[in-house]
Amino acid sequence: MLTNSNRFAPFLLGVVLFLSQLGFSQKDVHIEDFHKIGESHATFKYRFEIVNDTTKMNEKDIDYLILQIGEGLSRSYSVHLFQHDSLCSTWVNKGKNAVPSQPKEFSLPIDVYKNHAEQKITVLHRTPSIGPIFQYGEALPLMQWEILSDNKEVLGYSCRKATCAYKGRIWNAWFTTDIPYSEGPWKFCGLPGLILQVEDVKGWFSFTCNAIINSKEDIVMMEERYYQQSTCKETNDFVKLFYEDLFLYLDRVLPEVKQGAGGVVYKKDASGKLVKQKNTDNMIIKTPYNPIEQE
Repeated sequence: MLTNSNRFAPFLLGVVLFLSQLGFSQKDVHIEDFHKIGESHATFKYRFEIVNDTTKMNEKDIDYLILQIGEGLSRSYSVHLFQHDSLCSTWVNKGKNAVPSQPKEFSLPIDVYKNHAEQKITVLHRTPSIGPIFQYGEALPLMQWEILSDNKEVLGYSCRKATCAYKGRIWNAWFTTDIPYSEGPWKFCGLPGLILQVEDVKGWFSFTCNAIINSKEDIVMMEERYYQQSTCKETNDFVKLFYEDLFLYLDRVLPEVKQGAGGVVYKKDASGKLVKQKNTDNMIIKTPYNPIEQE
């Protein structure tokens, strides 16, 4: 579910070389590929931290999320992914034929749109590497909160504590009624005030509001022609495959080159040169995976 271009470099080098020989590349998303669906009247910035490898608790990846809130509508999205889309647009406008396929920084590849009037959310999830972009919907409310008596201050606001179980994890949230939006980062919402901080009880995920941006901005969504319809479970299962068996994932993404991507690996010979070989060992590439949704 979560991507970092540097994380998979040792594993993906040979695969990327092979695919580039065949002329395959990920569809790059540009700022121009989005259209306006509303306007925000309040915007909040959150620091997002995740432990991707649970055997290394001190190693956390960091992204920043923007939460735009408009009339009955909100959008939560990655700052790093937005910067990457902007870079792609700049390069294309300058006439470059090739652009970076993934952000340099860790990014949460998920846009979440909440439509409170229709009681639903819409998720756009960019799958890893050369995978497709999926869209799926879910009904609100997503979470059943229990409001507790604990209090603390976040970003200068007095907050109450609430807890809930959601898709295999227990979450603790701190919300303030001084900002009367039943909203939060990512999929979080449903409390009588804005969620300023939320973290899972194991300390693997945290979202903390660190800035309030008082400016009106367009709320935009990717053009329909760039994504495929899916479900939450189908999307999460597809992403999970990337981490558990990279070759099988590439077979699913590019079935027309099944015997190429799945049957070929790149290994160093005695001189250290990278050479293409048949995957006679039936090697499976796995990497640490800690999905935010476990169910």
